[in-house]
Amino acid sequence: MYPNPNDGMFTVTGITQTDNPMDVTIFNHQGMTMYHGQAIPEQSKFKTEIDLRGVASGVYILQIIQDSEKKRVRFTIVRQ
Repeated sequence: MYPNPNDGMFTVTGITQTDNPMDVTIFNHQGMTMYHGQAIPEQSKFKTEIDLRGVASGVYILQIIQDSEKKRVRFTIVRQ
C-alpha cells in the first residue's frame, strides 16, 4: 500500500497465490466499514486504487481476504 500516510487517495498492490477474487475492506477506528470492494488478480498480481478523500483524518485498517487468508494493515489519512 502506498503512500502511507496519504490524503485518502492510495494504491494497494501485491502478489497472490491464485487469481481468485479478493475482498478489500477498510475500517475506521470504531470498526465501521468505510469502503468495501473487490480486486481481481491477473497472473497472480493485483493493483487497486482507492479513493477515500471524503473521510476524516485518522488511522484506518485495510483488510484483504482471499480464499481462507486474511491480511490487515494499518494506515493513516492526513488532511491538510
